[in-house]
Amino acid sequence: MIRENKRPPGGVLGGHEQGMRMTTLKPNYTHSTYFYNRCDAISQFRDAMRAAGLEPPDVIEPGRMHRFPGVGKRNGNRAGWCKLFDDGMGGCFGDWSSGFSENWQAKREKPFSTAEGEAFKRHVAEAQAQAEAQRKARQAETSTKAVAICHAGATPRGDNPYLMRKRVNPVDTLREIDARVASKILGYPPRSNGDELTGRLLVVPVTLGDGISTVELIDGEGRKTALAGGAKAGGYWATEPLPDGDGDGDGLVVAIGEGVATVLTVREALMIKRWPADRCIGIAALSACNLLAVAKAMRGRYPAAKIIILADLVDKTGEPEPRAIEAARSVRGFVAAPNFGPDRPPGMTDFNDVVAMRARRPMKINDAIAAEVGV
Repeated sequence: MIRENKRPPGGVLGGHEQGMRMTTLKPNYTHSTYFYNRCDAISQFRDAMRAAGLEPPDVIEPGRMHRFPGVGKRNGNRAGWCKLFDDGMGGCFGDWSSGFSENWQAKREKPFSTAEGEAFKRHVAEAQAQAEAQRKARQAETSTKAVAICHAGATPRGDNPYLMRKRVNPVDTLREIDARVASKILGYPPRSNGDELTGRLLVVPVTLGDGISTVELIDGEGRKTALAGGAKAGGYWATEPLPDGDGDGDGLVVAIGEGVATVLTVREALMIKRWPADRCIGIAALSACNLLAVAKAMRGRYPAAKIIILADLVDKTGEPEPRAIEAARSVRGFVAAPNFGPDRPPGMTDFNDVVAMRARRPMKINDAIAAEVGV
């Protein structure tokens, strides 16, 4: 037997649905049955989101779009979104950072009628359009702030704390800005894992399409963050402006790695010695999961270029990162991986770590670069 809730409409419910307002009751529903069905739908909706890897917000109000952290994201992130429809019979949710979305229907004994099925499709289309509009508006706002940070910054000096930490030199496509100035532009202090970034920040502009979509900020301690809400999937940073013109990239070498330090290390230690500087471009995809998209974008832009994926090593196995190999295969490219020898110290996984290791013991940088392997 379902116990009837005695709280008046408009009151606040207790438990994990605290904050949900009672709505006007529909005909043919008793107060207790309607309350039970609505709460049961919310519970089912939460379970579906958790099964997809999302942690739902504390309060879900039917008919309202909610934003919350995306998959694996910390508090403050708003890449996750969900909307439970007014009737409680369906909803949809997704994660802007990974690009996935799912539709959900409540479980019930009676099948949905044709009219209910059409209403569900209409609700889904409306919710997805609303989520997409919010995503685009947020990305546009973030892009504006990213451009403002780049304009307010300056070309980094050789004594930039992060560049000195990584033993690499600045290039003109990077910027730097004081953390306090960046905070004023953003309206919030940039943080990484809850810690505020401080001092002179290295600014890494992320190019997507024809403009800057966001920036990655890095302080002297190596703490990194990208602007909240910015589009990063498929975006990249380049060591110099990409060549224009009608050429297909014949004679051009494009080396794509995960991080800025990795790309700068290889550019300085290997590329310029083997190829003319104006025919060799370093590209940072800024994450392993972005290597594939960036590699495909570069192959589409330069069909005849030689593309080399600079693979990090998997720390536990010492083998090249599988996503780097996948990216190379997808564009008929090559893989280059750091070679630390049989006694690789734990945590040493990328080309920049070779520089740190060389500082500890005699070692030629070229001997630490594995031969390019066609895949």
